[in-house]
Amino acid sequence: MTRINTGTGALNRDIQMWLLEYRLLPENINKEVLAGRMENGWITQWESTGQPLLVQGRNRDSEGEIWRRVGVIYTPV
Repeated sequence: MTRINTGTGALNRDIQMWLLEYRLLPENINKEVLAGRMENGWITQWESTGQPLLVQGRNRDSEGEIWRRVGVIYTPV
């Protein structure tokens, strides 16, 4: 996962975006369910909708941090 700079943030809360990247090399592709796109035998995260980004909100106070999943969006294709 790679963090994307959102330009938002404060001392006790911010919004973070994470670029989800993976490459899987299956031993036998015929036994796998394809989730993503094939590139030279590798399964990657790229889809017809673009590359997935995880968006999370974080609140921080004296007792710790609370993370909330906002959603998943996709990069432009």
